Amino acid sequence: AWAAFLRTIALHFLEHAFHLSRRSGTLLAIYVPVTVLSVLANYLLVPRFGVSAAAWVAVGAQALVVSAELTIGRRCFTFAFPYVDLGKIALACAAMAVVLARLRFSAAWGGLLVTVPCGILVYFGCALALNIGGIRSGALRRILAPATPR
Repeated sequence: AWAAFLRTIALHFLEHAFHLSRRSGTLLAIYVPVTVLSVLANYLLVPRFGVSAAAWVAVGAQALVVSAELTIGRRCFTFAFPYVDLGKIALACAAMAVVLARLRFSAAWGGLLVTVPCGILVYFGCALALNIGGIRSGALRRILAPATPR
């Protein structure tokens, strides 16, 4: 999940700088060494540590990509990076992960059918509390709008 989160940050926020500045080759120069390092790390670690090693290698590789794209991409094209908003999302994801890790659900389909809504509720509660994407202010505006006299 963390690798997918980091990949989404790279894809939706950082890689545009390279395309807008017409420096896609620089983006390729970031991906090639990280990919080679990832394949090598998987080759060395997966036989000894199993699938969890592959997951950690994916997280590490995406973290390298994000940090390189953030550093180099700003030199290619100046852009504002939403640190606060992404921090809120990461905090909500971490809270959801902690809650789901603490609860014990069945490994069968019934457990999955309970786990997913539970995770959604925890994330949604955090999103409201942290006002991610203006969700709380937008909801309050819609709720209070009919009560406001015209």
